[in-house]
Amino acid sequence: MDGGLTVSKVVSEMLEIANSSLPSSALLSKFVETIKGTFGIDDVKALSLSGSTGGQLDEYVSNTKKPYIDNQLSEFSAFPELIQYRNSGYLSCAVIPVSANGKVILTFKALSKEENKFNEELVGMLSLVSSIFSFSFAYKEEFGKNLRLAEYFDASFFASPIPQFIISKDNRVVRENKESAKAFGLSGSDTKSAIGLDYEALKAASAYGKAITKFVGREGPGELYSFAPKKMGDSLLHVAATNVTGKRLYEGILGMLGKSNDVYIALIDESYSVKSYSYNLDSAFASQDGFRDGRKFTDILDEKSAETLREMMSRCADKPVFGDLSLALGAGKVPVHCVMSKVEAGYLIAASNMKAEEYANRAVQDMNDFIEGISEVAMKIDDQGFIKECNMPVEAVLGYAKEELVDKQLSSIYKDSSTLSRDVSYVYNGGKVDNSYVDLMRKDGTAVAATQTIRKFRSMENSDGYIVIFKELETKRRLDDLEDQLREKDVEVRKYKSASDLKSQFIDNMSHELKTPLTSIRGYSLFMYEGQGGELSEAQKDWLRIVIEESDRLLLIIQQVLDAAKLDANKIKLEPKEVDLKAMGENPSIKGLEEMARAKGLEFEWKADYDVPTIIADPNRVIQVFVNLIGNAIKFTEKGSVKVHISQRSRKFVECSVEDTGIGIADDDKRKLFKKFYQAQKKAQLVRQDGAGTGLGLAISKDIVKLHGGKIYFESKLGKGSTFAFTLPVNKKQK
Repeated sequence: MDGGLTVSKVVSEMLEIANSSLPSSALLSKFVETIKGTFGIDDVKALSLSGSTGGQLDEYVSNTKKPYIDNQLSEFSAFPELIQYRNSGYLSCAVIPVSANGKVILTFKALSKEENKFNEELVGMLSLVSSIFSFSFAYKEEFGKNLRLAEYFDASFFASPIPQFIISKDNRVVRENKESAKAFGLSGSDTKSAIGLDYEALKAASAYGKAITKFVGREGPGELYSFAPKKMGDSLLHVAATNVTGKRLYEGILGMLGKSNDVYIALIDESYSVKSYSYNLDSAFASQDGFRDGRKFTDILDEKSAETLREMMSRCADKPVFGDLSLALGAGKVPVHCVMSKVEAGYLIAASNMKAEEYANRAVQDMNDFIEGISEVAMKIDDQGFIKECNMPVEAVLGYAKEELVDKQLSSIYKDSSTLSRDVSYVYNGGKVDNSYVDLMRKDGTAVAATQTIRKFRSMENSDGYIVIFKELETKRRLDDLEDQLREKDVEVRKYKSASDLKSQFIDNMSHELKTPLTSIRGYSLFMYEGQGGELSEAQKDWLRIVIEESDRLLLIIQQVLDAAKLDANKIKLEPKEVDLKAMGENPSIKGLEEMARAKGLEFEWKADYDVPTIIADPNRVIQVFVNLIGNAIKFTEKGSVKVHISQRSRKFVECSVEDTGIGIADDDKRKLFKKFYQAQKKAQLVRQDGAGTGLGLAISKDIVKLHGGKIYFESKLGKGSTFAFTLPVNKKQK
């Protein structure tokens, strides 16, 4: 294929699209369809970053401004979006940033169901056509914004309830709304004579982003207005005027601030007469009229506080001043921190209750000390889900410095944020969340298993917030790490599968050949033991009993070897049914083991939690696992107990554990324990029963649990005992 011709054709098509009169949304759809058809790409997803950061992958591409390619999508891909695409059947992905004026405005995700689809040449072509498209798209977006802005300006200008006007460089009023005409009557006059302000003064205020406050009126002293100018090009200013006359402004302020029982507000004049106040100060007087009968603020102060007030008034001409007063309110004297400011309408006083403030500060400090002091990861979250504070353990557990997480969305550190949304919603409605299972994402992209506890609190600013505490599940993380290492060995294991299959077939054949004569030996021996061949002496009966017991033992060994061979050859198929684990303790095999334990002087307990659900599993194989684990526990325990506990580990799995107080397992034996034919060695001063088995029980149990889709694991301390546990899925039916 002629590469130059292909480039020319693609560029021509892109220019045709870019020069079309389509709106930006239709333009984007046309571009996507052209890309899919031209380059044979299965799907293209376009995301506009205007007002949105997208997902982690979009954020990464936006920050680096470089294409991102993954030609072999898998469950280990670097970003959650790529794993979702893999689950949807795609095998390759290329993300192309589209920039305008040095800023990424769009990202295109090209998806293919072929591996290694996106080579350097194809990604280069996609980047080229994306660059051509970005200019047209950015222009249409900007044009649309400007058009909407102009329409919004006209609507807000003429319909605005506040005075607005536009002034030119020669102090001429170019446009004025009806509120401005009513307040100032600027048409036909220059602004200098009408409001005492000219273009240059307003321009200087605009440069610093400040408003100019002036009294304006055609008759009398007029009213106080704040003029806020904004530049509109090189020679025009837009000015909005707000009436801030003291009574109207400060009564609104006092009304809002006076909602708190612990904050008191008053506006006074130079004679200390109260012009306005927050109504919680009415409690200072028995009369319902409160300050309204002309009383002075000094009426609710003792002599020392009144003198402090006078001294504060003398110092607050240029800046706010602080002092401590004692208010004589209806409930008694209330010590307050006070700030006084000089304003156009008089002196504004704001006082806060010292005791309430001290209590609130102490509560906040205690909470902050708690967050900093605990060893688990703890974070303070605002009502919008942003992290406001976190403690030092985040560095060890998640790999982030504390400063990196502040002001990030909490959901960004979750592998699946749906759990967070569910738990926060529950807490918001008055509930409490304790030890909810979550998967967090470290800075390096790896997952961390944890539990989260969430509590709601009210901040000093009277807004909702949340305390979230994470506890890392180190055991699960280590097991997951070990499983990852085992996956890496999978290729190596496959090399030996052929030899293993031959071995399994040999064992299968030999086991069947051995079972036939052994069954005959056992049958005839039992026939003779029961006296069917004539009367026997006690010595002869003892000999036959030994033959029968050893035959049973050999048959058990052969059956275990046969099971191991079938599991190796994948010839064992489960027969899933509904299984009630709570009732399984009544199974004859379990009851037989219970009698064996009690005969040995051991305490035996079978306990199932009330909320353990019915599961789907092969009941005979589950019993086989229990028999192996409980049998081992009884065999290696001389005193104490053997306890079985069944619980619901999560919504998807149940956990079954067998705990004993036996001899325990040495560190040297732990890593070999699930190997076929392996038997732990005797240790000095530790007792183990004679008659060791085949070393296949644990290996078979592990394969059965794995076949169900569960896991088996253990904890043990030499001389103290062991706990073996396995999980089974609740509903998933295995093959």
